[in-house]
Amino acid sequence: MTNSSPISRGLTLGLSTLAVTLSCLINPVLAGDPFRPDNPKDYISDRTESAFEAIFQEGNYPQAKVLLTEESLENTIDPLPYAMIAALAYIEADWSTFQTYGGKTLEIAQQLTAQDPLRGHLYTAVGHFLEGAYIYKTESPLGALTKLQQVFRSLDQAGKIDPNDPELSLVKGYMDLMLAVNLPFSSPESAIAQFPENAAPLYLVDRGIAVAYRDLEQYEKALTSVNKALALAPDNPELYYLRAQILYHKGK
Repeated sequence: MTNSSPISRGLTLGLSTLAVTLSCLINPVLAGDPFRPDNPKDYISDRTESAFEAIFQEGNYPQAKVLLTEESLENTIDPLPYAMIAALAYIEADWSTFQTYGGKTLEIAQQLTAQDPLRGHLYTAVGHFLEGAYIYKTESPLGALTKLQQVFRSLDQAGKIDPNDPELSLVKGYMDLMLAVNLPFSSPESAIAQFPENAAPLYLVDRGIAVAYRDLEQYEKALTSVNKALALAPDNPELYYLRAQILYHKGK
């Protein structure tokens, strides 16, 4: 991924974060919400939280795959696990699986909207983003533009409900970073400065900012951010790899 184009890196990063967790709906007592420790959504399972942490905190994709099985998806109303499966498929260039679970993310999200409008609209945006990424990779960049408009429309609807929600803030922050770094006439510095303070978890916020600064060739700032991420997620090999990239560019 390091040697790929900036847009491809941006898509991968966006998918990795837009593609956040979910597993099975078992018992509300077993709920686990990686975004809202003080006020968790009771339909996000502990297995989902474990899968999320395996991917994003530990960088342990094989363990995430063990957790994200067809059996674990039975009866779930949460689109998060479908998005995570799609993200893993994207990383492995498994386009058939990526297309299937991107579409399933959108389907489940639209069903969730009646019960939980904020997360329903949020993951409707994620679903459109995944489908747009599939079009981008398999057809043409221009074909993905319509999907991008639908992404922003759904994010706006979610923001009207609770603009300070930590999960929404994280996804929107990553989206803004990705576009600002890769599109002309945009302001990456503004996107970094405006990354929502209430976004969570923090190790993903710091990682996203580190990648943005790396792509802007502001390596000292990138190093500061990746060190913050490592302090919170010290077992993630991808963060060490990112730090190595930054140190290399600094001549160290």
